[in-house]
Amino acid sequence: MDAATRLVITLRRSFAGVPKKQRLTLQALGLKRVHHTVHRPDSRSVWGALRRILHLVEIERVPESVADRRCREKDGIAPSAYGRTIAYIRSRGLPGIASDATPR
Repeated sequence: MDAATRLVITLRRSFAGVPKKQRLTLQALGLKRVHHTVHRPDSRSVWGALRRILHLVEIERVPESVADRRCREKDGIAPSAYGRTIAYIRSRGLPGIASDATPR
């Protein structure tokens, strides 16, 4: 459980007919439907929740930088354009954007 890693959790099986405790665990992790993917920190509490639902999910451990890049791609922001977008916003001094804000 390294601080620089994240877990990519994908729901692979339907939770129809699954006990209520397992459904609540899926909900707590943010999994809503089959093939839905979430990113969570690699911590003991997350692994404790995953232990209940291992038969329903697929888990991948990735470095923090890879997880951030996947999130930006999922949001429709190309990795190469993200830095330029932040630089453009900072240069314009748009309201509501701190000039010292760092990209996520």
